[in-house]
Amino acid sequence: MLYVATHYGTEGPYKDWVFPCDLLWYNQWFEIISLKPRFVEMVTWNDYGESHYIGPLSSPHYDDVNSKWANDIPHNDWLDMAKPFIAAYKAGASSPSAYIQNDRLIYWYRITPKSLNCNSTDIPDGWNTMSDNIFVVSLLTSPGTVAVQTGAMVYTFNAAAGAPAVSVPFQVRAQTFTLSRNRSKVIGATSLKQIQNTCQCGIYNFNAYVGTVPEGTRDVLGSDVLTEFSNGLKVTTGSPTPSLPVTPATSAATATSSLGSVAPSIV
Repeated sequence: MLYVATHYGTEGPYKDWVFPCDLLWYNQWFEIISLKPRFVEMVTWNDYGESHYIGPLSSPHYDDVNSKWANDIPHNDWLDMAKPFIAAYKAGASSPSAYIQNDRLIYWYRITPKSLNCNSTDIPDGWNTMSDNIFVVSLLTSPGTVAVQTGAMVYTFNAAAGAPAVSVPFQVRAQTFTLSRNRSKVIGATSLKQIQNTCQCGIYNFNAYVGTVPEGTRDVLGSDVLTEFSNGLKVTTGSPTPSLPVTPATSAATATSSLGSVAPSIV
């Protein structure tokens, strides 16, 4: 049996560490369909405390102070990325390409730069191993051009059909993702979560925000799992309520561009 996992990290009072995960979820799925193990375990459905949950935030669960770093940071769109890989695994195939039925962009990133000083709490071990990047997996039925606008910078890539992945350095402010063909936009959206230069709740948060284009269902914590939100906080910059907006912020008006090419291989 092999396992696949998304992200490891916690800023809790009794364990405070992060591991660089980057394209871990993506790379492990390619290993799964290559090695073809008898069983596969996804780690985990609901461990919000160590930030490797893939189940919805809205599902009822106990708040072991994890609401501080899970609030407004859904992961369930990682499941959308996994669907063609799961289908390929079950069919004994070595590529997800034949199981991609619709164009989709899956993206994730941390919500603050790693150098941000949140001095009301201790910085987690391993913080310096993290990369200030946005990660994008393009599930494409045919080749296209993928554009990532992060702050005032636009990165444009020629992406092959299948499931190519790319990472780009992030900037603060809004994050926008677009797929085009023949210079016409096919799909596009701006993330509901901006990258910011302020400490959410006054604490370090190395959790990954995950989104998709076209947009998925807005997923937020329920009031029953925000009971420990304020415990231990030394500042009052956060409140025990979901604050993920319904509509995204406006992207930066000016941008420069960079051109690259992405192949459908493990990055």
